Order: sequence, then C-alpha cells, then structure tokens
Amino acid sequence: SGLPGIGGRTLHPPTHTIIVIDTSYSMTFEIAGTSRLSEAQSQAAKLIEDAAPGDAFSLVTLADPPVAVIAEPSTSHAAVIDEINRLQTNYRGADLAATLDQVERLAKVTDARFEYRHIHIFSDLGKTTWEESPTSNWRSRLAALSQSAGLQLSVVDKNATPENTAITRITVPSGGVHVGESVSVEVEIANFTSRRQSRKRIDLTVDGQRVGEQFIDLELGGRASASFAVTLNVAGDHLLQAMIGDDGLMVDNQRWLSVPVRDATRVLCVQGQPHAGEYVALALQSADESQGLRAEVTSEHAILERTLQEYECIFLCNIARFAPDEARRLQHYV
Repeated sequence: SGLPGIGGRTLHPPTHTIIVIDTSYSMTFEIAGTSRLSEAQSQAAKLIEDAAPGDAFSLVTLADPPVAVIAEPSTSHAAVIDEINRLQTNYRGADLAATLDQVERLAKVTDARFEYRHIHIFSDLGKTTWEESPTSNWRSRLAALSQSAGLQLSVVDKNATPENTAITRITVPSGGVHVGESVSVEVEIANFTSRRQSRKRIDLTVDGQRVGEQFIDLELGGRASASFAVTLNVAGDHLLQAMIGDDGLMVDNQRWLSVPVRDATRVLCVQGQPHAGEYVALALQSADESQGLRAEVTSEHAILERTLQEYECIFLCNIARFAPDEARRLQHYV
C-alpha cells in the first residue's frame, strides 16, 4: 500500500530504528580478511542506505560496558553511517543484560515524529555473551521488546565454524628476577576448536628476539602449558612475547609480559641509633647471598636524601620519630 515516492520508494510514516552492534572480542574473527564486525557494519550501513528520508536511527554497542553512541534519534543518515564505521572491538566480552537496559530506555522514549519503532541487533551470538549470560531472562526481555517494536536479530557469519586456539596465560615465578639467573617462563594455551590439535607451535621472544619454540598437543576443549628456560643478562625491563600460528581470531594468538630484571635486590637499612641497622644488614646478606641481595646501612637523613624507589625494601631500625616531610616520603614510597 502507499504511493510511489522519490526514487520509487513507498511512502510510509517515519520510523525510528535502534541499531545494536556487537563489539565484543569475538567480533574480530576473520574469514578471507573480513572481520565479523566489518560484516555487521556493512549490513547496518545497507539498512540505513535503504531507509526513507525522515527515518531516524539510534546506535548502541553490545559491549561491556555498552555505549549509547547515538541516543537521540538522528535523521542524518550519513552521520549515523559514519558513527557505525567508527566502531571498534573492545577486546572484552559483552554485557547482554546492561545492553538490553540501554535499549529498553531508548525504546521507552516517545517521539511524536515516529509512528513505528524497530530494534535491529547485529551479533555473532558468541557463547559467553548469549548462552552463558549471567542472567537467563534475556529471551523474555527480547520478547517484551517485540511487543512494542519490530525486532530483528541478524546473525553475523552464522555459517562459519570458528577454529580458535588462544594463549591464555604467560607467567614467570613470583619474586624478583636477577641478571644471569635462569627463569622458567610458562605459557598456557587453550583449544576452542572443534577438533584435537597436534603439535601446536608456540614461539617465545625476548625484546623482539626469538629465544625458543615448543610443540604441544591439545585435546578438544583442553588446555596445555609449555615451559621455556630463559636467562636475562642485562638489568632493566624486558618484554616477553608468546605467539602461536594465525587462525580466524588473531587477537588472542599472542600475549605479552613485562619482566623487570635487577642486578641485585637492594635493601636500605635506616638506623636511628649506632649499629641498629648493621646487624639487620648482616643477617639479610648471610641468608640470601645467592639471590644477589645487597643491603645498605645509612642514617635517617637518607629518607630525604636517597631515591627510595630504588630499593625493594626499607628497614627502619630504632628511629625515635619522623619529621613530617620524612613521613610523607615514606608514605609515598609505600
């Protein structure tokens, strides 16, 4: 029904459409160089391009936290498409309940200009967002929304079978790392694919230089760890990077860890009375010489004169009281 409009379109009362686009981390999954987010953006842009003049749009991200990018209905179609194309994944999951809160608030706002309202959701239906949502009432909430607005869910890349293996952890033993000390670097990977993974390769680099590789087997849905022995011979902060081969979801194929390396663990013994700190320093060095522990003894003037952040620990030995400026320095150090 209706009369032919400009360009052959059928005239209809202006419509307000709330567009919801999933920007969670699974939307970076790529096939043939195109991510799921890019596909969602293209579909949403096509929806706007096909709209009639006077139709308005709002834009909400399905994210954690969700963002109402365009809250007030906008009839500037080019501007809405521009905002859609600016969207980026947040490299986190999505809070479905909070997103529905946003959509419900926008849907309740009445505007006499619009006789009809639609809600259009673009998502890959990621398991952790939809199937494992902390609240299970999202189905009833969508059903309630559909009573007052046209509701459509477009599943992005629904025919694809994700093949994803992820690095989930990279760690070194707790405690300080010293120059010349061999350190065990543990790298954990998880198999989220639909099949067993054999001889999955893990590469480790230190400051951009490759230092080793490991091959491990992963059962379906399983996790496994590889261990690398690394010796860091220069004091300072070093960047460790673990990498596995590319798959559709490349964002979790690498992981980084910054490791501070010291030539010695420096301890400052501040004494308020003669010899009060010397015995502490002697005991510390005798107990842990192998770990490069170096204790320094000084008077309480050092609290103001030394750079306290250079020390891992400060012993305060028989100091009667602190001046206000000394107390502030110690509080800042802690």
